Amino acid sequence: MFKELLNIGIHSKLDVFQKREIKLLNLIVLIYLSGLLFGLTNYFFLSSQMPFLFLLCSFFLQIVTLILNYKHHYKLATTSFVIILSFTLFYVSQFYDPSVATFVFYFPSVFCIALMMNPTEKINRTVIYFALISISFCCSRFLNIEFLQNKEITINQNKILLEYNIYFCLGLSIALVLLVSRQLNSQFLETSNLLNQVEKDKIIVQNALKEKEVLLVELQHRVKNNLAVIIGLLNMQREKAIQEESKLFMNEIKGRVLSISMVHDKLLGGGSFSEINLSEYVNDLSKEILSGYSSFNSVKLDIEVQNIQMDLSKAVPLGLIINEALTNSFKHAFTKESKNPLVSLKIEKGIEFIKVIITDNGVGFQIPKNENSLGLSLIKALSEQIDAELIINGNKGTSVELKVPYK
Repeated sequence: MFKELLNIGIHSKLDVFQKREIKLLNLIVLIYLSGLLFGLTNYFFLSSQMPFLFLLCSFFLQIVTLILNYKHHYKLATTSFVIILSFTLFYVSQFYDPSVATFVFYFPSVFCIALMMNPTEKINRTVIYFALISISFCCSRFLNIEFLQNKEITINQNKILLEYNIYFCLGLSIALVLLVSRQLNSQFLETSNLLNQVEKDKIIVQNALKEKEVLLVELQHRVKNNLAVIIGLLNMQREKAIQEESKLFMNEIKGRVLSISMVHDKLLGGGSFSEINLSEYVNDLSKEILSGYSSFNSVKLDIEVQNIQMDLSKAVPLGLIINEALTNSFKHAFTKESKNPLVSLKIEKGIEFIKVIITDNGVGFQIPKNENSLGLSLIKALSEQIDAELIINGNKGTSVELKVPYK
């Protein structure tokens, strides 16, 4: 029954600090209500001199605080409690003579407000609560409102009340400290168990991630090895080819497979399974493509690529586009009469786009004008796949320019 009362208004969506504040408020209200009921024992030596009606109103108003918590009006419930508490203490201090020391009840009240501080909330709210209880204390000490005072209590009764208030406040403080400490220890234990469970779940997740990483590494190795087998077969077929055109055709296929294979190679070497370093990838890929055209060893390859991390989903299509553009330059841009043949590849990162520019100083636009040619079709299709803006210019050498969205 007691635990159910403490959990009034608690639901699973609340964070730890909100639950703590609500439970503590419920506990303090229950202690307050118990204190009011126990305070009725004053009747045995004050008889009709007690403010029964006011205490009864205060009792039911604090029950309203519990109802507000139950209705999930947490801030209103806390504010209501502090206001009712402040007014009750002020009234009682005015009703009795100052010699009975009713002001001692302010001290456990301040302790209660301090306990309800929520670190996730702005401190302004707590400052306001302390200000309310402080104003109530000052008013009770320095104001004398005649119509609230009871002049009929005798000196002997005041002496009894002083003793009563001291021991009652002491007992109330001890009960408050014990119950609140028990509640805080219970919440600490609950939090500790939750942290232990989180730690166990973390270990399970880490083990699962390690297993997935092992599987991904194995998958990448198998893909890389299979692609290496394909490249090896293409090299063997190229060596057996008699016509130069067939060898060039094999080189084209090899370059396409190589551009995919090298992505997986970089993934394994880079420690990431989602991104690769574009600079390393493009440099290695470009040199491999050039090495496949031994008849054009005189062509100078100028590469300027910024240090950019690119997602796998865009790295593979971009690698294939670069392969097609470079292959076209090596195959068609230069003749035996070409002087200082140069192919330039520049990649730079802007705010929203990665700009890729591939140019040569050859004879100009040499890609077949047939729109169905495989190289041109691949470049266009792959550009659309990565949402890139494509510009091909064939005047004074060939230029392929791409603007690839970075995000």
